[in-house]
Amino acid sequence: MSKENPPLVLVANMVLRGKIECVTGLHIGGNQEKLEIGGLDTPVVRDPVTEYPYIPGSSIKGKLRNLLEYITGALNKPFQGELGNVSLAEEIVRLFGIGAEVKELANDEKKWKEQFDETEKENKKEYLQHVKSLKNTGLTRLIIRDALPDQATKDLWEEYLSEENYTEFKAENFVDRLTSAANPRFIERVVAGSKFDLEMVYTVYRGFEDSDEKALEKAQEDLKLLKLALRLLESNFLGKSGSRGYGRVKFLFKQPFWLTRSNYEEDNNKVYQESVGPLQGDLVELNKVSFAFDGNNS
Repeated sequence: MSKENPPLVLVANMVLRGKIECVTGLHIGGNQEKLEIGGLDTPVVRDPVTEYPYIPGSSIKGKLRNLLEYITGALNKPFQGELGNVSLAEEIVRLFGIGAEVKELANDEKKWKEQFDETEKENKKEYLQHVKSLKNTGLTRLIIRDALPDQATKDLWEEYLSEENYTEFKAENFVDRLTSAANPRFIERVVAGSKFDLEMVYTVYRGFEDSDEKALEKAQEDLKLLKLALRLLESNFLGKSGSRGYGRVKFLFKQPFWLTRSNYEEDNNKVYQESVGPLQGDLVELNKVSFAFDGNNS
């Protein structure tokens, strides 16, 4: 590892577990294996083994990032010299990550200088300056797992819905404004009331020159942004066609588990076992969740 990109030390993991509930029907598209006359136009994404619908972690993470980019104004920092694409703002990149090519360029002084000297375009120079600011950002902090349906939801689907789909088919019509001809299509949706087990892991890193306390204090800035993004998503939508009523979701969480090295080293450590075991106990709404490191690592 280069001197320009010093090694990091893992201080702690914050494991956030809970549920994501579909308040209205949800559509996140999957692959259509075959076309059938009168069949579905847009199927949902499914587990290939169980055939149960699920919510990809990438869909949740991408939406959270997008909402955060807008409210922080991060999209005003251009990507490849153009506005409207993935932001290079440090606070966004630290939490959600950035492409490998950009990360490599940020930490390769020689390669960066060659590109900077070669271009005469001001917007490209501005872009490269933003890339350079990511030099010591380090590893992506946030992991979001795929959200799988909980047992109560699977029971609901199997009792009331088709065993082949476990979903609803919503008919929609596009009406020709001149001829008034209707062009129907059928959208597959996860039904309202479905709940999915959700897990996020935020990792606190520090450089060799920093203290654990300073790293944990810095992490609170990231976690404040994460809570902001989750609140924004509750007021927005996940998946497709949110302007037509799809994809409203709600979050319910347990208080986060903070895990340091000792939690991982000790056999049968209580905090670790609870963080990986069955989700138990009461869940609370987002405004009652505290991300503060409590130092309880017993």
